[in-house]
Amino acid sequence: MARLADELAVPAPSPVHQLQAELVQLIVPPEAEAEQLYPGWFRLAFPLASSLLLWAAILWGASHLA
Repeated sequence: MARLADELAVPAPSPVHQLQAELVQLIVPPEAEAEQLYPGWFRLAFPLASSLLLWAAILWGASHLA
């Protein structure tokens, strides 16, 4: 039968909990610094510009094949 712990009861350190705490320190990576991102205008303009350039090259090449 389970018994209730009184207010004076001090929890005993468990080897399992201590091992788990040590393992968590090995698993959880330290917080990484935020990497510098490209500015928003560049992240929007570069894919659009490169897409337009590739489509222009495709259409130019297709016109020369016909």
